[in-house]
Amino acid sequence: MLNKKVVRMFCWFLMLAVLAAFPTAIAVPLDPNLIALFADPHATPNPNMKHQREGLSRCIRDVLACDPRPAQVIFFGDLAYGRGETNDYHVLRELVKPLEEAGVHWTACFGNHDRREAFFSVFPERRAQTPLVPGRLVSIVETPNADFIMLDSCLEGPVNGGLDEPQKTWLQNTLAGVSKPFFIGAHHPLTQTGVAPLMAANEFSRGYVFGHKHHWEQRLEEGVETLCLPSTGHWGDIGYVLVNLDPDKAVFTLRQTDFYTPRPAAKLEDVKPEWRQRVEKNNGAQWQVKLTPREEGFVPLFNGRDLDGWVPCNIAPETFGARDGMIVTTGSPIGTMRTARMYENFIIEFEWQHMKSGGNSGLFIWADGLPVAGSAFSRGIEVQILDPGFNVNGKNEWYSTHGDIFAVNGAALTLAGRISPSGQRSFPSEERTRPSPEWNHYRVVANNGDIRLSVNGKEVTIAKAASPRKGYLMLESEGSECHFRNLRIKELPSTNPGPEEIAREADGFVPLFTGMDLRNWKVPAGDNGHWRVVNEVIDYDAKSEAPGDKNLWSEMSYRDFQLVVDWRIKETPYQNPRANNILADGSEETDADGKPVNITIPDSDSGIFLRGQGKYQVNIWCWPVGSGEMYGVRRDSSMPPEVRAGVTPKVKADNPVGKWNRFDITVRGSTVTVVLNGQTVLPGVTIPGLPVSGPIALQHHGSISDGVWTSPPSLVQFRNIFIRELNP
Repeated sequence: MLNKKVVRMFCWFLMLAVLAAFPTAIAVPLDPNLIALFADPHATPNPNMKHQREGLSRCIRDVLACDPRPAQVIFFGDLAYGRGETNDYHVLRELVKPLEEAGVHWTACFGNHDRREAFFSVFPERRAQTPLVPGRLVSIVETPNADFIMLDSCLEGPVNGGLDEPQKTWLQNTLAGVSKPFFIGAHHPLTQTGVAPLMAANEFSRGYVFGHKHHWEQRLEEGVETLCLPSTGHWGDIGYVLVNLDPDKAVFTLRQTDFYTPRPAAKLEDVKPEWRQRVEKNNGAQWQVKLTPREEGFVPLFNGRDLDGWVPCNIAPETFGARDGMIVTTGSPIGTMRTARMYENFIIEFEWQHMKSGGNSGLFIWADGLPVAGSAFSRGIEVQILDPGFNVNGKNEWYSTHGDIFAVNGAALTLAGRISPSGQRSFPSEERTRPSPEWNHYRVVANNGDIRLSVNGKEVTIAKAASPRKGYLMLESEGSECHFRNLRIKELPSTNPGPEEIAREADGFVPLFTGMDLRNWKVPAGDNGHWRVVNEVIDYDAKSEAPGDKNLWSEMSYRDFQLVVDWRIKETPYQNPRANNILADGSEETDADGKPVNITIPDSDSGIFLRGQGKYQVNIWCWPVGSGEMYGVRRDSSMPPEVRAGVTPKVKADNPVGKWNRFDITVRGSTVTVVLNGQTVLPGVTIPGLPVSGPIALQHHGSISDGVWTSPPSLVQFRNIFIRELNP
């Protein structure tokens, strides 16, 4: 420990040196719109740390050489070295004297190396009679165009910082009454002070400024623009920041003089080339912040607590969730979650963060409410959300990792700007995406079919003439965890899209299949794994070992409903010798003697049972009449002729074996309508005796003996199963 006499002598000589270095300037004006920001000076009398004293002196000389001079200097903590000894603050007192003598006002907050009582013992005049927050060094530095609210994040011991409850309460009350732009400053980063929610929700908030890390860095965090300051002389980026505030914007300019770690080079020839290069690159860098009012009209797309306003599509309930103010997707299964309603013209802003290198996700705009048959995704336009670590064949040929825009599943889009060599995507003009686990910011302007994407503050990708140009917004789950936060949207005036330019609605539909497991379904007792989920589809091999009913029934019963089911026949190993040609009246073709004319065809057989009974089956098979036929009703001779004819398909709409098909089945009262692949095969038939209510089943069919099929097997797969209950 240095004795007091030595310290006094040291300070006396230091004062003489400082005074010699700062010749008296006469009539240099002070500009209230100029502020100098100093951080981490770590003042100390330690003779081995003279670079810290010299660094702060150099910054002060530079400030006093300005004409006009900054009217204010703000110190962002770690004023002292080590544990904030009184001797450290005596050194600081001498170092800042030139500022005081020039009339430049200075303000400080505390960092983890500071100790309050030691500081106030040297600077008693800075102990407020009525502190804004008792026991804390909190202040508001006012300027004509924007204010700096300085917080005390020192916990006196831990390296990390934080705010006590009285300080949080004071800040919340203070921000509720602000009426001009402000910045919040503290020694510690935003994640440690926890003020992001208050700032993101305040229209006058413009940014968060801090020290602690000794590196110039500007980034968006938790919806708040942040700036990390250099140290005046400790280690890392060395220098300070000069802020010019005019009515329209604040310009933060880095004045960097050096870089070193952990200490300066002893000799000039020992300076590392990369140190010089960093100084050359950084010095003069700017952070520009608009002070004019923020855009009005934005509303949150996410309330920060739950998924109110969002609807799961072909996913499990846990695929998307709300956590810590974020929407989080697990990435499994592949699918989407959509907004509860459609949007036409809008600006959407949000942040996203992949938790795995190479993570994949996306924002769909103007999308149909349901996925395309056989696909995990809807028709729409995708704005790619891809981590730069994604690396499969074709990088920068058919895809990039910095904000592609492209049409999906039949949507139309005119590519513009930089176009991928494959000709399938609009590519970004430059690479601005930050890698996992860093946060990225997207701003998408979608207006009259044109799309403009800005990544981390700069527009990079454009596309035009999309169709549809009104539809749902969707967040994508695709294989790995991804986070979304600070989602907000501003709707723009309508440009009156035609009916063909509006996406297909899906209000009220809920998924019956999670893409992961057989929740919502009753697996037959004793099935032994033959009804199963494979690659996110329901797969059946027609070999259920259940001793009784082998069909897969829904857990719930339904009355009136619209059911969408995607299905495909995997293969047709069985040659069915008992197939028939079915005539328009529902009868089967016969010969001259009135006997059925059997034909032999490769066949598989399944179906959808309605309202709890196999008799009311919508057939899936390979017969010439096509799928959608209701076998049990058609062959019931007691049914009226018009009913038997009504349950006979009017057109064969099946896709080839191996391809996906989509049933759209509506049951209202006793009337059944079946649409297959967009074609109406049963236009609406009223069926006597149709039960009032009951569950739905995916049908088992077929038998096997000694490894040989003896009847058409249900070698089928199902996916994208949705139901919406209808009012009577």
